[in-house]
Amino acid sequence: MKKSLIISIAAILVAVISLGAVGFLFWDKSKEPNEELLPETEESTDADISVDAASTYAVRGVRMMAAAPMTVSEETLSQTLTATVLPATASNKAVDWSVAWAAPNGDFEKGKNVTDYVTVTPSSNGSTTATVTAHKAFADAPVVVTVTTRAGGYKAESVVTYVGIPSVMQIADNGEFDAQGRYAANAQAKTSFNIDLNNVLGVVTDTYRSDYADFEIVSVEAHGSFVCSGKVFNNIINMWVPAGEERTINLADIADDLFTATITNGKVEITAGNPIESYNFTETIDGSGVGIVGAVSLYSYASGVENCYFKVTIKDNYTGLTASANFYISCDASGVTVNNETLLF
Repeated sequence: MKKSLIISIAAILVAVISLGAVGFLFWDKSKEPNEELLPETEESTDADISVDAASTYAVRGVRMMAAAPMTVSEETLSQTLTATVLPATASNKAVDWSVAWAAPNGDFEKGKNVTDYVTVTPSSNGSTTATVTAHKAFADAPVVVTVTTRAGGYKAESVVTYVGIPSVMQIADNGEFDAQGRYAANAQAKTSFNIDLNNVLGVVTDTYRSDYADFEIVSVEAHGSFVCSGKVFNNIINMWVPAGEERTINLADIADDLFTATITNGKVEITAGNPIESYNFTETIDGSGVGIVGAVSLYSYASGVENCYFKVTIKDNYTGLTASANFYISCDASGVTVNNETLLF
């Protein structure tokens, strides 16, 4: 299921874990610690609790939860884990952290040192807070982080799975920018543009795209204006001639008829109408007295299109990343025909 959590639960006596392991690492923005996840068991009675001389209450269990979103450095990805020692009134809450391959003899894992890929670093000696850091991509090779209480040896585990949560997103052109830094959307057609995802480890998996990425179009903006020149039709020479009238057209006023953007199959799909260069409209001006026919009745593009563009902004709702790109409607050649496909000599 899209954005489903990868959950590992390991309980010893009364230890219950609740942790979402997503991408690299444990990212579940919607979840908060919940004491109801930690029911008492019949084995955990006062008669069974061993209290040392320095303790008022002995440790009865431990759990872990992700405490913060992912942190990105120049070379690593990190998230924070917090262990909760039970009961809350236990006087000795010191814990130790460790990391290991879930399947050390797997095809990827065999012969590799897990700490080259994932490390766990407590905030201080015995701290219940630790930073789990990915140093390299380790897709399809789960790693287990274990926290162990120093009093009683209770354990909780979290499975760390790499799907490559991205830290960089951009709309990718199928060719080159034009001189104004715009991508070309083909006139009277649909043009797809890739959404490129990356992170400092250089790997975003297909699993992230299929199960976690949640792309949407945030906005489509039209910028710029262009000038249309008026013309009159001269019946004597049977053609349109300049009329000395001009109208400035704001692209935003006609954008809905020319340009739309959607997310289709994980790509940005642009649907474009006619190029702006072919834009025209009719408007009769009575009594202009121009030329032989005396009225302006047609305006068509004259200048300024090179400054017009459509800005599309997208968002990945899972990570919160956004990206924008500028587009123009291309009127470049899109095909060719000949007047006769067969010649005989």
